[in-house]
Amino acid sequence: MSNAGTKTTLDPPPPLTPDPALLAEKPAPNPIAPAADQGHSRSGGKGNTLKPSYDKILVFNEEWTRKLAALRLEKADLETELSKAKKDAQCWNNKAAKLEKEYELLYTNYLNVCREQDRQAETVRRVQENAFRYFDSAEWMPESNEEIEQKLKTLDSDVKKWSKEYAITSLGIIPLCSNKREILMGHLADFVKLEKGEIPREVPDDRAWMFLHAYLMQQIYADIFERPFFAFGERYPKVRKLESPEGYTYIVQDLIERLSNEFTYNDLRESFAWRVQTLRLLSPPLHDDEDPEKSRIQATRRATEDARIEAARDLCRTYLDSGVNVLLQNISPESKKL
Repeated sequence: MSNAGTKTTLDPPPPLTPDPALLAEKPAPNPIAPAADQGHSRSGGKGNTLKPSYDKILVFNEEWTRKLAALRLEKADLETELSKAKKDAQCWNNKAAKLEKEYELLYTNYLNVCREQDRQAETVRRVQENAFRYFDSAEWMPESNEEIEQKLKTLDSDVKKWSKEYAITSLGIIPLCSNKREILMGHLADFVKLEKGEIPREVPDDRAWMFLHAYLMQQIYADIFERPFFAFGERYPKVRKLESPEGYTYIVQDLIERLSNEFTYNDLRESFAWRVQTLRLLSPPLHDDEDPEKSRIQATRRATEDARIEAARDLCRTYLDSGVNVLLQNISPESKKL
């Protein structure tokens, strides 16, 4: 640059050239670069610095692979159980549908039986009305169903009370190996579902009275209610055959029952009317204008009632002297009167 008498001029700046020292410096690490890259730059590129992190990734991958496989197995097991549950549900639905159909069928049969029972009851009622049309209604009126049911309930209650009072306290005192036990089981088999010929285990030990009560009621219904002429053996003990005065050929009870059965086979309605009228005539109603002590009607009625009482007592004594007597305590003859 000139100083005197010359025009002042500026020298151009020197050219920019990179400083070799700056070029030799390491660049700053990228803050978002992976750690493996940073390690590589710090180590100056010497050796395999990515291996530790890669091993961790492999371990991590293997662990999750195992977990995924376990989850797949668990999923398969759950799908199997779900499939089985669906099959079971379908099976139970089929059973429920089958039971519902059976119930509907049974209920239909039940309704049919009820209707048939009502029809027969109405038929019997009409037969009774026809049978009683020959008698004065003021003297004879059949008992209502309610009255009959109440009397049957009273009878059942009395027999149950008697059985509880006089039955043995424990079934365990019956000998296990005895002829009496075998005979008892034979009697009970008519109305008890035995297990291999023995009383079911679930029956409490103190229920001997229950078997005694059931046996007595079964016999009473079979021998008395189903046989309206059961007392004729006492009413007319024996009939002597004319050709053989020294011997008895039959009793009236057997004869009348045979006739009743034969009439029933021939004509049910007429046989019922005949039976009702026969019993009616043997137990006639009383008239207020007659002396009960001298009336022939009263004598007939009393003879029939006495015969029924005595026949019933004989039957009860027979029941209590049968194989069920092992269910009884040692009681007096008077106590055997039901």
